[in-house]
Amino acid sequence: MKTSFRGFITSSQLLGATSAACGLSFGLLGIIESQYYSPGSLAALMYGFGLYSVLGAFGGFLLALFFGGRYRIDHKAYLRFTCRLAIWPAAMFILAAGSYLVYRDAWNESLGSAGLTGWLLLLLVPVAALVWGFFANSFGHLVVSRPKGWAIGLVVIGLLGTAFASDFEKEWKIPDLKKEPDTTQSGPPVVFIVVDALRADVVDQKLTPNMYAFSKDAVVYRQAWSAASWTRPSVASIMTGRYPFRHRTIHKTDRLPSGLPTLADLLKKAGYVTLAAVTNVNLDPVFGLGRGFDTWAYFSDRPFLQAPPSARRLFIVEVYRLFRLKFFPGARDVKHYYAPGEKIVEQFQRFCSPLAKSQRQFFIYLHFMEHHDPYFAHPYSGEAVARVETPNPGLDRADELLNLYRQEVKHFDGLFAKLISYLKKGGLYDRALIVVTSDHGEEFADHGGFWHGTTLYQELVRVPLFIRFPNGVGAGSVFDEPVSLTDLMPTTLKVVNAQKQAGLDGQALSPTMAPSKRVIITEEDHQGCVLTAVRAGPYKLIRANADNPRKLEQLELYDLSVDHTESKNLVASETELGQELVRVMDSMANNTVDKSQDAAVKPEQVEIDSATQEQLRSLGYTE
Repeated sequence: MKTSFRGFITSSQLLGATSAACGLSFGLLGIIESQYYSPGSLAALMYGFGLYSVLGAFGGFLLALFFGGRYRIDHKAYLRFTCRLAIWPAAMFILAAGSYLVYRDAWNESLGSAGLTGWLLLLLVPVAALVWGFFANSFGHLVVSRPKGWAIGLVVIGLLGTAFASDFEKEWKIPDLKKEPDTTQSGPPVVFIVVDALRADVVDQKLTPNMYAFSKDAVVYRQAWSAASWTRPSVASIMTGRYPFRHRTIHKTDRLPSGLPTLADLLKKAGYVTLAAVTNVNLDPVFGLGRGFDTWAYFSDRPFLQAPPSARRLFIVEVYRLFRLKFFPGARDVKHYYAPGEKIVEQFQRFCSPLAKSQRQFFIYLHFMEHHDPYFAHPYSGEAVARVETPNPGLDRADELLNLYRQEVKHFDGLFAKLISYLKKGGLYDRALIVVTSDHGEEFADHGGFWHGTTLYQELVRVPLFIRFPNGVGAGSVFDEPVSLTDLMPTTLKVVNAQKQAGLDGQALSPTMAPSKRVIITEEDHQGCVLTAVRAGPYKLIRANADNPRKLEQLELYDLSVDHTESKNLVASETELGQELVRVMDSMANNTVDKSQDAAVKPEQVEIDSATQEQLRSLGYTE
């Protein structure tokens, strides 16, 4: 459609003025909204201003192109039209965005949660739009004298702000390997490969031929237990050798207490270079699990519209996300949820060569997210199922979700093969201690639910554990005695000849001797489910809080030697055994290994910023 312009005001003047006025009005709204979510964040400010100003300028340009011809009659009409475009589009945006934000943030997306405060906030939205109208009127007067300069400058600044603010990805930089360590180290290199949400029962010769081949070249522990069924407390147990009730990193806002030594701390003191690359938001540096690492690289997801984490909740970003998921459900991208494993493999390859050539020993911790939801179809097509969008799938979808999950498992097996290949090419494979495990499993209606973090059944706490000791000692051995992921820290310290750490719950595992028989514990306090489980020989007792949302029985007792699926609760028939295991459970909590140290370890809370909160939400960890 071609608009016929008339009069004294040129078309470029009108288009420039309206683009600038509308862009400036929206850009300032972007600043205000970005600082509402992330106060003090420069990245959020730059992105909010950049995105909103560019979109506002484009909208002003289109409105002037189609409806501005008759306002070129004289300067008075020109000014009036420019001021209107500074006011009305932004005011309408405030009404729409403000109402949505009140509904989402104040009403918790439920009419029943509105309350008096929520309704008052909703009434303030049109007041805000009216106030903004008076304020925005001045933008029209500001830009009419130099319309083209304002428009070009605003768009350029907006584009630059958006581009620079979006470049938030960390680079995994290796420390100076020529620098002499404070302590001379003599132990082997250490590599931990932790695969998020990998069930023990899906690792087999057919689905995971590369992991299966590695298991034949390692020591296999077929009854390994994670210390919890979600990431943060489980990894904290791996890093400290302590159960969750002792390392105090249990709840969503907990961070690892500063007084606890970690495996990385101790290896660093022994002269090791310590590196990590992780992709789960629960391992964000703010939660303290990177303490002791020279480099702890957390690779974030890439939100829609390339928004930095601090700006991902902006109204326009949220609307675009909902639009994409609603109308293009087959176009999901794994990068919108977490960094894909290819990124970790790429960085690992980049640094394998200098590490192999260096005289320094090293500890590398890699944490992959491939088996965590969303479950993507492979070869990659965009088909996926995500917890954040499908929190309560019907039980009839169990096979569908399990099939997608198994595709993810197979996909990761190819990445795993590359890791092992790089270790072998660098001459590191034979001399390194290589640990392959998972932080927890995943549920597919095994006990009436999905995902993880709300039960302690075997599908969630039994994880694969393959350890290749240096020079292949014990390779091919298979042990069926129960072990815990808390054993990884003392095992590593023993293998590298580091100073023995007192007060650990874990025990050092041997490549040639069966693990000693003992009681193992795992626990949970997550999403309303307060759970504890103990394993004593073939028996397993689970205790749950009375009002748990999963409606789990308060006590469950299973004989895992004959009931692998935990389908027959023996509490009623084995009353005495159940009571004895309850006493054992309470005794372990009350008689810890090192009471003096436990008393000194105080829980530490962290204030989760809006960016991290949104990342947690996107993976289903928060509502």
